[in-house]
Amino acid sequence: MSSIKSGGSRGFIGTIRRWFSSADVNRLDSDRQAILEGDGRTLSCFIAEKKVLGRRWWKQGTLSLGPMHGVWSPAFGSGGAIDISSGFRLVRVRDLDKSDWNVKRWLFQVVVLEALGDRSLELAVPKSDVRLVTDWLVREGS
Repeated sequence: MSSIKSGGSRGFIGTIRRWFSSADVNRLDSDRQAILEGDGRTLSCFIAEKKVLGRRWWKQGTLSLGPMHGVWSPAFGSGGAIDISSGFRLVRVRDLDKSDWNVKRWLFQVVVLEALGDRSLELAVPKSDVRLVTDWLVREGS
């Protein structure tokens, strides 16, 4: 799998710069096209599996999207990788709310996934990369 970062996820500064710049629209389109053609992309991403004391606990990491696999990997080596390419399906995209206290609401949106056995995952993805992730999920049939 390629380790090329998506146009919207060149670190935190790149994510902010992308959010304020309309010139990067072409880069997002090329990222989408690369995924459709089988190349991989990596983007900044937080993940939450459960609520702790009424709040989601978000873990920082990266989401690598490739031709056949999508894997979230933790930053700073905290915990294991999670394969989102099998068994998960896209439920919806939502805005962050007050219980999402440790993720910037103006910069991220949440992609909600569901699997068999009532397991669900929520991915906080830079707003500029939400369509890239949802296109990949729909393409993979998740």
